[in-house]
Amino acid sequence: MTISKLRLLVTPIALLGLATAVVRADQPFFATATTSGSSVFTVSGGGNNLSDFVSNLVNAKGDFQSLKGFAYNGSIRWLGVANAITVTSNTGQTNVSLNFNPIGLNKTFTGATSQDVDDQIDDYFKKDGLDVMARFLKAISEKSAIAVTDGNPNSATAQAAGNLFMTQGFTSTDEIADGLDNANGTGPATKPRFGGFAIGFNSGHFKAGGFSGTNTDFSASVLNFGGEQVRFVAGIGASLLDVEGAKVYGAALNFSLPIRFKTMSKDNPYNWRLTPVAGFSARASADLGDGALLWQAGLVNTIDYKVAPKLVVCMVNQLTYHKSISLDYDDYSFDPRIDQQMAKNGFRFVSPLSQRVIGDFFVLDTRYLKSAAVKSFETFGASVSLRATKTFNLGLAANYDTGSNYKAWSAGLSSAWHW
Repeated sequence: MTISKLRLLVTPIALLGLATAVVRADQPFFATATTSGSSVFTVSGGGNNLSDFVSNLVNAKGDFQSLKGFAYNGSIRWLGVANAITVTSNTGQTNVSLNFNPIGLNKTFTGATSQDVDDQIDDYFKKDGLDVMARFLKAISEKSAIAVTDGNPNSATAQAAGNLFMTQGFTSTDEIADGLDNANGTGPATKPRFGGFAIGFNSGHFKAGGFSGTNTDFSASVLNFGGEQVRFVAGIGASLLDVEGAKVYGAALNFSLPIRFKTMSKDNPYNWRLTPVAGFSARASADLGDGALLWQAGLVNTIDYKVAPKLVVCMVNQLTYHKSISLDYDDYSFDPRIDQQMAKNGFRFVSPLSQRVIGDFFVLDTRYLKSAAVKSFETFGASVSLRATKTFNLGLAANYDTGSNYKAWSAGLSSAWHW
């Protein structure tokens, strides 16, 4: 064997050993490529930033540096979806074909250099191929447990529906306690207080489809006015999700119109209100190359029923519609064509533990009514609320979510001023 042939054999093996030493298979983007020709070997690599990952693969850098000078065939796992894109490259990486398997479309890029091809692909993802990418990302959201826009508990649609439900579906614990006092004939005939100002902070950890990360969100009501039967409420929210180092940012602006039909009293054992809801929300990630601006609208039904002197059982039902609007974020511009419907149905049990402390526990079922990777999931939650004054309370809560390919734990603090 000549020295040149020995070098040809040893070099890719040595580089392969260097690359595989740092490869992590749990990254959002992951590829396996096998060379063709006289020297055949396989290289794997991944990343949590789409632009960097594609650049490394096309230019044979980073995890894929041993591919330099070799033709290869590869397969990309995109947000956990296996074989989402297949790749074919010539020896100099100046002719690269991408096959978007979920939508059955092939695109070939040819350039003078590998960097030229990389730039063409980058432009295609961001500008020229927006319609193709929209179709592709929609297909991914129906299969991936960590897709940004739709189809799983951390996606834009689920976060929008969850924010509406938690802020408008649940009657405040101190109002329920007041209602119990009035129904039991031990409290003053106070006016219903289902309005006011509230803030909440929640943070937790999740595992989804082989990936893990953290989720943190903040919410607050900014407008609340009206009468005893009808009020207008506006709220805002912000969130940050980290999945294997990739950042996903979210924001929301919601409006609701709670309409009260019944108020718990000595002569009436239940509260009943209907709440039309509407709003806008955004969720986007430059790292994952995806995002959505949504409008949402729906209806929430809440019934709180006194079943014992110190126990109220609540039933909350919500149906919401979610549709996307074209979104520009960083260098990415997408309309992911979201057209989703979600149903949330839950039961809650509230009981005063003392004159100032109120406990509650709830069970909630969430279902996607159209195609989704995580078709449904359940939430189990509990909280303890302290009535610091007649108009101010503090709360501590914890939730556990479980669904197909999904688990999550979170805890949060909240405070509210009611009038």
